[in-house]
Amino acid sequence: MDKFYNETYLKLKTAIEELEIETDSLVKRIEAVIQLIIQSISDLKEFVLKTTLRM
Repeated sequence: MDKFYNETYLKLKTAIEELEIETDSLVKRIEAVIQLIIQSISDLKEFVLKTTLRM
């Protein structure tokens, strides 16, 4: 379980760092980061639901 959380965090962190390099507009960068965070939370929720249902 910790492995999934760490991988999700590192993936999110890397994507945010790439956006900081690629995107000049602060507003567009913030919007993109918010979307990345929402997707990461959704992935975590799905993972937690799947793993807790197996127990």
